[in-house]
Amino acid sequence: MAPLTAVTPSDCLATEVTLVTENEVGERLDFKWGPAQLDRLDLIDSKRVAILVDTGLLIDLETGGDDVKLALMVPSTAGHLPFVVTKGEFLPRWLNPIGRGQSTRFVDGQYIVSQVRSRTRDFGAVSVIPINHAYRHVTRFAVVFVPIGLVCGLGLYWVLRQVQSLAAGNS
Repeated sequence: MAPLTAVTPSDCLATEVTLVTENEVGERLDFKWGPAQLDRLDLIDSKRVAILVDTGLLIDLETGGDDVKLALMVPSTAGHLPFVVTKGEFLPRWLNPIGRGQSTRFVDGQYIVSQVRSRTRDFGAVSVIPINHAYRHVTRFAVVFVPIGLVCGLGLYWVLRQVQSLAAGNS
């Protein structure tokens, strides 16, 4: 067995900070750990404690294709840069911050934009869905559940009529 040797820690916090939150958390976006790094990593630090985050793993949900866009951002930073983004481009006006604990939705051209901001933390989330994508999903939902609702409603009507006729026959 080879003897242990002394290793000096890397001062990864010496690299330039991309943004600093209102809680003085430093964020280094697209941090390069070495020359052969393939994943996009972000380095987040507070009071000389650092966390290395693989941002490709943070959003783990089915978005129904490449046309749905999701992002997480720190609203208090200058430029409101998103630090986690799925595929696709975000227009700067979609990243305008909103008040703490608030949410908003609006239509911008051919997109439905939704924003929400944490009441207690300095985080916000933005989702952008093309209008035709939303209509497609609503139509698929309606084709299945409207007939089910009609059948259930007619069944309930029939049961109520039976109970009413039984009650009328007993009086």
